[in-house]
Amino acid sequence: MQERQLTSLLDIYILEIIMEGIQKKSFSAKFTILIVILVILAVATIFSAIYLLVKMNNSKQQINFSIGKDTASLILTIDPAEQLKKGEDTQRRNAVTQVRDAILAYFSLNNQAPWCVGSVECNANPSGTGLNDPQMVSAIAELIKSGELKSDFPTRFSKYFSEIFVTAPQTGSTVIVCFKPASNSFLKDSNTKYIKTGETPCTLPDCYWCAR
Repeated sequence: MQERQLTSLLDIYILEIIMEGIQKKSFSAKFTILIVILVILAVATIFSAIYLLVKMNNSKQQINFSIGKDTASLILTIDPAEQLKKGEDTQRRNAVTQVRDAILAYFSLNNQAPWCVGSVECNANPSGTGLNDPQMVSAIAELIKSGELKSDFPTRFSKYFSEIFVTAPQTGSTVIVCFKPASNSFLKDSNTKYIKTGETPCTLPDCYWCAR
């Protein structure tokens, strides 16, 4: 209240000086009027500048908040852990597809399974057998030797051998190769509906993606 009264008195005082100067029309009065006008303009300019700075700062804070919010949303959307799991599942799927195609090609050319080489009678056929099993390790070696798999296959995919499972009869009429996905993307895939021997149904999360 006191500040408003002082401001009103100051306005009245300035107005009186201006009116008095105009009436007297003296040099000193005109000079006083000029000084008062300049002071008023300076004060108005200062307050305008302060107002603009405050407004710009508020806008900047809003922009920064918006950017931060969008960045957080983007990180949540991307989900680095999920992307890493998806990448691993993609590698497993590549290995699964290559193994199945190689076994089928070997059957077609040799009329026997790659795990039957050197046997008068074929050993027990794989049924949900991991690639890390001795039977499948020798089969992978035979597939590489015959050219059905590239020589760098073990180097690229050996860390997944315990997670990839083969089911196949000796005749080669059916070859099923499966892996259990770790990512939500692959778990939701329509082909993730088998148990590790390639049969259905399965119950999530114990479901496998199979090439068959």
